[in-house]
Amino acid sequence: MNRRFRIPESVSYVLKELSSWPLSSAPRSGANPIRELHIEVTHRCDLKCRMCHHWRLKDRTPEITPDQLARMLDASVRLRGIRTAVLTGGEPFLRPDLSELAAVIVKRFPGISLGILSNLSNTGLLFRRVDECLKKGVTRLWLGSSLDGVGPAHDRVRGSRGAYTRLMRSAREVRTRYPGMDLAFNFTLLPSNAGKLVEAYLAAKEMKIWFGAQKVVNHEGFEAETYSWTRQTLSTALDGIDRIITDICAENSAFEKLLAKRESETPWLWSSLIYWLNLREYMTEPRRFMRDCYAGRRYAMLSPGGDLFFCPVRKHRTVGNALKNGFDAAWTCPAAEAERKLIAKERCHCWLHCIANPVIENAMERRFAPRRKICR
Repeated sequence: MNRRFRIPESVSYVLKELSSWPLSSAPRSGANPIRELHIEVTHRCDLKCRMCHHWRLKDRTPEITPDQLARMLDASVRLRGIRTAVLTGGEPFLRPDLSELAAVIVKRFPGISLGILSNLSNTGLLFRRVDECLKKGVTRLWLGSSLDGVGPAHDRVRGSRGAYTRLMRSAREVRTRYPGMDLAFNFTLLPSNAGKLVEAYLAAKEMKIWFGAQKVVNHEGFEAETYSWTRQTLSTALDGIDRIITDICAENSAFEKLLAKRESETPWLWSSLIYWLNLREYMTEPRRFMRDCYAGRRYAMLSPGGDLFFCPVRKHRTVGNALKNGFDAAWTCPAAEAERKLIAKERCHCWLHCIANPVIENAMERRFAPRRKICR
């Protein structure tokens, strides 16, 4: 495979070192304490993104209401330890009662980290909904969105002319209006936009917005486009990833820190590089990198109608309905246990932020945990 960019030897050294750091132990199938709850609050959307199935769905089940969410949370013992909640879609800001859903969550979990994943295409609607959330006491709110290229490249992926201009206008105004609010961009790597990865990374970097990337998922059981990678498009994607890895290493003196054995100073740096390193490997040969996957253990995911699933890649494999039967009953039912056992057999794989980042975070905690002094 012809590659146009050669990473420096210092970066190769860093990557070789990081590749030897273990990610996780042997897989387990039991249910851990749940830490994250992801809720798709709607399938509706005002864009028509190429890789997305939500706007294509014709059968729209009733969407979870604030009262239903409150009853589900109040009745659940399993959800009492969650630390993060994410409201997604579709486009969550199309829900007029979004702030009520958010308020239900923060009232029961004070101090929880609450994220809303939006296309940020409608700036006026964005501010209206965020202000409604803030007025209801929703604190520690953060926003996530997608940046899939610069200019027309983003528009083509999002299926709407001017989507890039609207996104960046919203991002700039969020920075001005809510200076303490975290904002993140994710890039969906498609064969058609792989050559725009670095441009998008630099645009986000200039605005000091966190930036990540994921390989597009061909969702089984959902109507959407399917993608195949040619030798050329894959080479282009790997070239972009290598350039980003090199930039991260250079900006943060990764090579020098490793040589000086100062790696414990910046676990966040190694987390970022390990993610990009494994994304690079996953693009080349999709496979399971972490033996112990937290899907179905650390976090729970709900469809707009309350169907419980464990992973975005396996969302066609719902295990029960948390609104009809109660969350705890769905979480512990035979179908849920069977799904966990299948995941533990390591036959599925992905490299998505929601799945990979907690694994990497746990690996960094193990590596850099203070060593106990041994008394003799």
